[in-house]
Amino acid sequence: APMSSDSASRIGRHRLGRLRLLTADDVATLLAVRPSWVYEAVHAGTLPCVGVGRHLRFTRALLERWISDQAA
Repeated sequence: APMSSDSASRIGRHRLGRLRLLTADDVATLLAVRPSWVYEAVHAGTLPCVGVGRHLRFTRALLERWISDQAA
């Protein structure tokens, strides 16, 4: 049976709540660096990101893994 729009809406909110995407500015604040450093690191391939269209987005899980790898 097709999902009601109300059910689909609840699922969408739930998934987005668990997968909060961060912007480059958010990441810069969290890492205490300039936003330009974030863009340079992504361009160099050293900082992982998620592409959403032409926008860069990040997840806490990606950043936590990256930070852990930097400390190793």
